[in-house]
Formats: sequence, structure tokens, C-alpha cells
Amino acid sequence: MPCGEAGVFLAFDATTDFPIWYGGAEVFGWASRPIRVHLDAIQLRDCEGSIWTDDKLRVRVPGKTLAEYPLAQQKLKEAQLEANLNRAMAEIAGTAGEKLVIQTCTEDGKPEEIGGFSFSSLFDLLL
Repeated sequence: MPCGEAGVFLAFDATTDFPIWYGGAEVFGWASRPIRVHLDAIQLRDCEGSIWTDDKLRVRVPGKTLAEYPLAQQKLKEAQLEANLNRAMAEIAGTAGEKLVIQTCTEDGKPEEIGGFSFSSLFDLLL
């Protein structure tokens, strides 16, 4: 790769990745404040072990959620991060309420795992 192409790539990468993944940005009225929540559920009764894991990744702050804050706070980074975190936690709580029940024990003495795949877990490979 010639030096010019490498420089263009690095400039593009720096202007897109750094603002998004290291604190977010606000461009054209769209707030981007990334948060990631990871949950591991462990069964302690009957047979002990991990039964469920979930990841939520939220990047863009939803306008409806942000509208719940006073107008003066809507532009604050802390309020935008809190709005994203509240939304992710509500989603995880809803999913956990539907899925989490005592699991039956397998022959090896571990609980059955609740299946699921999270695209957010792919970001672990990047960290």
C-alpha cells in the first residue's frame, strides 16, 4: 500500500473511530454516546453454573429517551450516556424477565444453558 493511501486510511479511521469509540460525538443533532452492558446469569439452586449471557451495545442516543431530560441537560455528555445506559438496562431487564427460570440439570451436574448469540460479543475480539 503506497504511503498516500495509508495516510488517507489513517485520517479516515481517526476521524470516524476515535470520536465514536472513545466518548462519542454529536453531529448534525445526532448524539453518539456508545455504551456496552454485559450480563452473566448464574444458577445457584439445584445445580450450579452459568445459564445465560447477554450483551447490549448502544451507540446512538434515541431522541425519545433524551427528550425525557430537561432541555438544558440534553446536550450534556453525561445525560446522553445515562439515556443510553437506561435504555440498554431496560432491554436487558425485559429479556431477563422473559428468559430466566430455573434450568434443569444435565447429566454432568450443570444447568442447561439458555441459548443465544450476541453480535456485541464480537467486539470482545477487537478489545
